Amino acid sequence: MSLPIIIHILMRRRRRPIAWGAMRFLLEAYRKQRRRLAIEQLLLLLARCALVALLAIAVGRLIFERPGERAGGVTRCIVIDNSLTSAVRLDDGRTALRGHVDRARALIESMDETRGDRVAIVLLGAPVEALVSPPTADLRGAARALDSIEATDSAMDLDAGLAMARELLDGAEGGAGERQEIVAMSQWREGSLAGAADLDGAAADGVLLIARPESTTPENIRVASVEPVRTVMLALGGVGASGVAGVGQVRVGLARSGGDLGERAVRVTLGLERERDRRGRIGDRTHERLALGGMTARFGVGEREIELSVPVTLQDLTPGAGSLVAEIDDDALGRDNRYRREIDLRRSIRVGIVGDRPADLGRRLEDFRPADWIALALSPVPGVARRTEIEIEGLAPLAVEASRLAGLDALVVTTPGLLPDASWAALRGFADRGGLLVVTPDDSMGSQGWVGRMTRALGLAWEGAWDVAAVEPPSLIEVARDDQSGLLRLLAGELEPLARTVVVERVLRVRAAQGRGALLRLTDGTDVLLADRPGGEAANAGLVVMLNIAASVDWSTLPAKPLMVPLMQEAIRQGVGLAQARWRVSAGAWPTLSPGVIELRPAEDGRATISVDDAARPRSALRVAGLWRAVDGAGLDRGLVVVNPSEEASRVEPTDESRVLAVAQARAEDVRWLDAPGEWASGETTARRGDPGRPGISLMLFAAALGLATLELGLARWVSHAGAGSGV
Repeated sequence: MSLPIIIHILMRRRRRPIAWGAMRFLLEAYRKQRRRLAIEQLLLLLARCALVALLAIAVGRLIFERPGERAGGVTRCIVIDNSLTSAVRLDDGRTALRGHVDRARALIESMDETRGDRVAIVLLGAPVEALVSPPTADLRGAARALDSIEATDSAMDLDAGLAMARELLDGAEGGAGERQEIVAMSQWREGSLAGAADLDGAAADGVLLIARPESTTPENIRVASVEPVRTVMLALGGVGASGVAGVGQVRVGLARSGGDLGERAVRVTLGLERERDRRGRIGDRTHERLALGGMTARFGVGEREIELSVPVTLQDLTPGAGSLVAEIDDDALGRDNRYRREIDLRRSIRVGIVGDRPADLGRRLEDFRPADWIALALSPVPGVARRTEIEIEGLAPLAVEASRLAGLDALVVTTPGLLPDASWAALRGFADRGGLLVVTPDDSMGSQGWVGRMTRALGLAWEGAWDVAAVEPPSLIEVARDDQSGLLRLLAGELEPLARTVVVERVLRVRAAQGRGALLRLTDGTDVLLADRPGGEAANAGLVVMLNIAASVDWSTLPAKPLMVPLMQEAIRQGVGLAQARWRVSAGAWPTLSPGVIELRPAEDGRATISVDDAARPRSALRVAGLWRAVDGAGLDRGLVVVNPSEEASRVEPTDESRVLAVAQARAEDVRWLDAPGEWASGETTARRGDPGRPGISLMLFAAALGLATLELGLARWVSHAGAGSGV
């Protein structure tokens, strides 16, 4: 602005006077109008100075200030979608996450540390975490931190991420004129928005910049489920439960999204993941992957979900706990192509039967005691089951102690009235370690006072009378419709007709609280078969099954009816698997483990051990799919933790801008599209509520400068007195 002043002064520099004849008349005229001329010159000078100042400010804003920023600098919180959906690969071979990271880096590089710009980074893969916190002026360090971002197998939690971003911005102490912004990097596919809830009420204050949604439509197929016939599978050298030597069936569910939904074939393979040593303390173990079988699945035109039954070969495999893994060919989103299901591979199931005398199947039928009937149901062909699938051991009531229970998978108690209090405490420990306990009434007792001791010791929410009641008239058995345990699910097709053949004359009227846990009932509503975990629904290990009918022909026709064999077989085979301590969760969840577990050890190399807090919850979130072992303070294995990719985050279909905009506007008052690093669009693409868009300040300054330039031209002509009528 000093330039017009200098020119003005130089133009007014005194010249050497030259006297000539008419000079005195000009001097006289100048003296008369000198004051008016001085005012005119001053006005012209001010106009020129203002013109130069306006031009300098307008150009300076364009050069030195980025759009939307004020002189006080900007504090940005960049929230980046690193959920399962961000791992989708595009046509150029890059993942969506790499695109988010590159764009975030360009945005950080466009900022200026000298002006006081700061940045924070939040990752949206559930549960959300702060990568750079609090907002820092070390922009180079923040840009380097972007290199450590990896995709998770969990869903995106937009609401939690925005809440964390606002908390970081609110806690940042900024200078005068500071601007705060949240910038969201995501492709906004269906999987990303699956967890975005509909919000009511006023949106939060502040500016939210969002990347535009991706429009490409890759095809993705995921493994949706793996369901073995039983979670305990028997790997026998002889004929197994399936009727074929060492062969089982596993149901595998597949789902697809995106693409054109045409015909598609995909190869499904099944394997077993585990560590070699199952028993004892956990030391140096080798992780192994064994192939079990596979087949080709075919999607028809328009089909989104299919299920197939895959045969697996189990013969000659060594026993051990692990995970059954179903895997398919690679596609656009490879992280959901594998699904794990916990499984226990055994040679046989070891069952103890507590009776008033050891079971002896050589006696006459009329001499059979309840323990004999149950042993016969578990071993229909005497001698065969003992060597193969179910190994039976007889125990006296006084022999029920922790040392004798250690080698058993299940225990059937037919004389509970003869157990001392110490035995019930031992049974609680047996169940807490993943044992199956089956209890029937004592057929020789009228009063069953042991029920109160059992419910207290095992923490069961069962109630009712402790006396045996006569059923008059004799009643039939019917199937309960609220079975949540899955104990009898394999008998669903044949259970009801078999149950109708049984006539009950006596029953112990013990019922589950609020009717939960009842599997079989009499036609009058009396519970016959109950199942619950010791300690209630919060427990993860152990299972207690109670049959309210003694296995005696004096109580019912059950022992002599066809229902007896499948009922006891399923109670043991399926119950042993359900009693095991296992946790299957989606990535991003926080499983509650059993008391006593102190850490989770990864079954695969390259991952760190996770400690467990006093509330039996892992201290770090399980964001990545995999297999973990729960370990107690003594170094003993307490069960498996299986983590699978998030189901809701696997959908790769694109969403349109209107839906993304609606989701964003429900969460922020001022929403704008992020079209380039450090910029957002103006005019019709601005999505600010109640504000259709305002012209930029620089544009207004240029318009004012143009008007002032026009005024200056007119003023200069007037000051020069160049008009025709001017005179001296």
